[in-house]
Amino acid sequence: MSSDLKARHELAAVWARFCDSLKQQGEALLAGSRGPISDQEFAEGIRHLGRIAVHALQSRVEFRDADFPGFYRVCDDRNRWGAPNADTLYLMAPYRGDSVYRIRGNCFGRRFVIGRLWSDSDSFRWEHDGSFEVVLSAQPRPGNWIRIAPDVDGADGVTGNHPGLGGSILVKIFDENWSSELPGVRMTIERIDTGRPDYPPPLTPALMARRLMDAETLARETWDFYEHHQNVMREMVPTNELSAPVTAIIPGLKPDIGDSPLLYGFGFFALEPDEAWLIECDVPAEGHWSFQLYSRWYESLEFQHRQSSINRLQALIDDDGRFRAVISATDPGTVNWIDSEGHLQGCLIYRWLRCNVTPTATARVVKLSNLAELLPSKHFDLDARRRSEALSSRARHFSHLYQS
Repeated sequence: MSSDLKARHELAAVWARFCDSLKQQGEALLAGSRGPISDQEFAEGIRHLGRIAVHALQSRVEFRDADFPGFYRVCDDRNRWGAPNADTLYLMAPYRGDSVYRIRGNCFGRRFVIGRLWSDSDSFRWEHDGSFEVVLSAQPRPGNWIRIAPDVDGADGVTGNHPGLGGSILVKIFDENWSSELPGVRMTIERIDTGRPDYPPPLTPALMARRLMDAETLARETWDFYEHHQNVMREMVPTNELSAPVTAIIPGLKPDIGDSPLLYGFGFFALEPDEAWLIECDVPAEGHWSFQLYSRWYESLEFQHRQSSINRLQALIDDDGRFRAVISATDPGTVNWIDSEGHLQGCLIYRWLRCNVTPTATARVVKLSNLAELLPSKHFDLDARRRSEALSSRARHFSHLYQS
């Protein structure tokens, strides 16, 4: 049995540094490093640190072999960092720019985007059964092709302006019809050029230390990144107002998205216990749209068992063609209630995807006691049974989407 005591000690030191980094962030949070926060927000902040650690270990330890890549879920029903869309399944895999990869899959009618390649573009090629293949390479290939930069190495380091995206291919699969039970998404990726080794390398202390160092860097940079991200967003729109929709919330932080059909509007609310945030908007006749709430940590709120998001298929639309929703900490008894999970402060993001128009939503603070005067009567056509049925439908959808 071989033994490299120096390498073992170095790995143990790297592991200690990873754990110490999390400990220090938690202690700093307790000392007020992120400003005044509620007890709920502090608890969620500690959970946020844990979720980032899980993501960092998955990304840099478990799924970082660019010779033998595999898709893994990010921003799912449990690990909800980075403001994910409840109507979207996110998959990610590493790549290296000097290699060639083939993605095979079938999303069974769901719209999706791989990198910047949209499935509903005129040039996308399909098999007769709805399956598809996409090639990733530095040089052009026939059929569905995504160019990757030849100097990128997704197996090493934390690169790019957006931590976690450098050296990775990101897949977004959109699923707005929560009442359907389509077959589960199938998606695989493999390296197909002749330079691929026969087997993955055995794990050594040196390799594990290098991956763990990358995980520590990713966790630390992600923790700081989303704080900076929100600070910039707050400077862009006054509290309790909503921004106009844009293709990138903060230009330059993500890789070039080109002429994206997905637009985002956003805003931050601050309420008193007897207040609500009333959202109003004209809605597109075509395309997908949704409104969703996020916490102090830029995480989606509980969306499986709470109505913290509403999309076009779930929303009640008024006779004048407008969408109106109520955001509040307690249930106001309205159909379009977006549940803030008890929070009096938070973030809202609304999305337009392939919409024929992209209007700017408006928001105003109102008294809960005045809602009956501000909303059509059908908004209050709701009882405990209907609310319970809606929540049960959400739970069934996510159980099917993530466990299939």
